[in-house]
Amino acid sequence: MLISIEHNQQFNPSIIGCPALLFICQAIGKEDAIPRIMHSHEDRLEIMLIYKGKGNYIIDGQFYSVKEGDLLVFNSDVIHEEQPLPNQELIIYSCGISCLQMQSLPENHIVSNKQIPVVNAIIHAEILKSFFESMITFSTQNTHESHEIIHYNVINLILFVRQIFIEREQHLHSKKISLGQRIKDFLDQHYLDSVDLDTISEALNVNRYYLSHVFKAFSGYAPKQYIIRRRMGEAQSLLVSTNYSIAKIASQVGYSNVNNFHCIFEKVVGMPPGKYKRQWLNKI
Repeated sequence: MLISIEHNQQFNPSIIGCPALLFICQAIGKEDAIPRIMHSHEDRLEIMLIYKGKGNYIIDGQFYSVKEGDLLVFNSDVIHEEQPLPNQELIIYSCGISCLQMQSLPENHIVSNKQIPVVNAIIHAEILKSFFESMITFSTQNTHESHEIIHYNVINLILFVRQIFIEREQHLHSKKISLGQRIKDFLDQHYLDSVDLDTISEALNVNRYYLSHVFKAFSGYAPKQYIIRRRMGEAQSLLVSTNYSIAKIASQVGYSNVNNFHCIFEKVVGMPPGKYKRQWLNKI
């Protein structure tokens, strides 16, 4: 269930910048366990609670196997991938928030990018759930009171999530970019280009076999798999945000053969691109 939010400027919060709720979402059961391949958002941050179930998530190149009670934060502009594991007991809450400005942090960031963006908050799960449930309930109403309730729920959720991460703050102890991060940065810059392991190895001056081993340990994927998933994530974004044909989208994400693109998309996402677009748009 995905509910879009119509904004009324009168009710924009006046503290912590001006945070505004863009959407509130509840995924329930096996049918809602749709993977969202590598993507990022420039205009928002997202907060997610794995209330029931499990999944495999990648945030800024790092792999996380998440479980019940885990709280995830996707800061704006951070590339991430969502793969909830299909299960009838699955319950995931998530929301998108824009126009957030917190002290000493970039816009639409709730934690520093040096902090691990996943924390187990199972002891706080019921409180977190109550924030999400309240916003879901009142987002279907269009009254002064409902807007105010959503307004204060957003602020309280932000402050509560922030406090949870402060309590478990784990800053990176070194600013040195690891080899895994160097490989990721190169792939993020060139994933639409025609690159192979030899190309990456030569560009970074690293043995190709060692490079592949290091990156698999760092990200959970071989370099070729990472490129494919970045391309499929971009394809998903184009499918839901443009009226481009599937052939044009295939071309834009690096595939000259639309049939090849179609097969890879279905294998990675679990459904054909046309069905994915219809299913996603029907949720809005």
